Amino acid sequence: MQLCRQPQLLGELHAIAQSKDKLRYIKAERGYSGLYLDGQAEPSYILLRLTGIKLYFDNQTLLQVHRSWLVNPNRVVCLEKLQKGKWQLRLDCGEVVPVSKSYLQWIQELFPHWWNKSA
Repeated sequence: MQLCRQPQLLGELHAIAQSKDKLRYIKAERGYSGLYLDGQAEPSYILLRLTGIKLYFDNQTLLQVHRSWLVNPNRVVCLEKLQKGKWQLRLDCGEVVPVSKSYLQWIQELFPHWWNKSA
């Protein structure tokens, strides 16, 4: 019902859904969410926050891996351990996305094949 009263939000959700195959990740940036897509040098910004976006997409479409990051799990190659107990996801395009410790165990349970490749 909320979406019917705010057509801009519906348009933003539609934009995410339409570009899900090209979407690498979404990053929260200063009150906006940046959509990072293949073939675009700069992100496309929307007003919808990550918490709102997560309400409409499941973990197979957009996975929260950090307070400020949602990643397209179809683009993840592996989970890598860094120094000092930090972790990151490596994407098929070579980019990396940080993983918060609070999400680590949950990610390892949902996507164990990422963990096995990072040895």
